[in-house]
Amino acid sequence: MKKSYETVWEIFNECANNQMRDVFFDEIETDDPEAYIRQKFPDKNLKYEKTVEADGSLVFDIETSGIRQRFTFTENLNRAEKYQKSGEKTMSEEKHTHVHVLEDGTVIEHSHDHAHGHHHTNTKAVLNRLSRAIGHMESIKRMVEEGRDCAEVLIQLSAVKAAINNTGKIILEDHIEHCIVDAVEHGDTKAIEELNKAIDRFVK
Repeated sequence: MKKSYETVWEIFNECANNQMRDVFFDEIETDDPEAYIRQKFPDKNLKYEKTVEADGSLVFDIETSGIRQRFTFTENLNRAEKYQKSGEKTMSEEKHTHVHVLEDGTVIEHSHDHAHGHHHTNTKAVLNRLSRAIGHMESIKRMVEEGRDCAEVLIQLSAVKAAINNTGKIILEDHIEHCIVDAVEHGDTKAIEELNKAIDRFVK
């Protein structure tokens, strides 16, 4: 069964005077990320190392035709899958049990749904993306300081812009799937109004 992944493809420049990376963001579907790598890079001398990150992301450090590259696969999970993978319970699953002992010794036990605040399952992924974007911006700053070609600078800025927009989408999705669902369940209209304002600013 094919799974949906967001991919980050980084191509490292080996030139001593140009340490910039080309970075591409995409969403793909595959049932085997490793097979996807072998198909994308058919070089018979292809070499790669596979690393599984703490958040489940797959990182392939690749060397092909003398060029170092990196492919990162982060699975796009729906809300139920995110909770299951993180070990958390959904609002409908989470109940609390209370025990009351009356003066005559009678024990009464009952359970009820417990309302919780925000659940964020993408925090680590968001922080990782922001760290990459910050590192990329530092490299672009050095490009400007070195007087590099404007076209090169603009291309790299467009990559950072795409990365930040995609990060914003993840934050927005996480907020809708968790915070807003909780707000609707508990009639918190203020949280919904704040979301509408945030969306208006984000899409402008």
